Amino acid sequence: MQDELLKSNQQLNRLGMITSYLKDHYMEDISLGKLAGIFGYSPSYLSKMFARYAGINYKDYLQNIRLEHAVKDLENTDKQIVDIAFDHGFANSKAFTNLFRKRYGMLTSEYRKQLVKKKQRESYAHHRALLEKDKKVTL
Repeated sequence: MQDELLKSNQQLNRLGMITSYLKDHYMEDISLGKLAGIFGYSPSYLSKMFARYAGINYKDYLQNIRLEHAVKDLENTDKQIVDIAFDHGFANSKAFTNLFRKRYGMLTSEYRKQLVKKKQRESYAHHRALLEKDKKVTL
C-alpha cells in the first residue's frame, strides 16, 4: 500500500514536470512521441499516464492550453485569426476555429463582435457614471 502510494506520488510529480513543459512549449509542434522521448517514456506509456493521472488525453490537454492562450489574444489584440492560430501552435486557422466553435458554440468572428459590443456598453456605462458623479459634485 505504501509503495503504491509512493509510486503514484512519483508519477504525479513526473506528470507535473511534463505539463509544465507543455505550458512553456505549447506553441511548438509537440507530438506525443516527441514529448515521450524528451522525458524518456514510450508514447503509449505517456498516453496512459495522462489518462490515469490527469483524467484527460494528451491531445486534449495540449489543445486546451493552446485554446486558452489563443482566446486571450482574440480578446486582447486585433491580430488576424490565422496569426493567432499559428502563434499558439495550431496547425492552421481551421483547426483553431473548429476547436473554438466546438468549445464556445460560435465563430471566432462572432465572439469578437460580442466583445466589441460589450466593451462599448461598459464604456458608455462608465462615461454615464462619471457624468452623474460630476453633476452631484457641482450641486
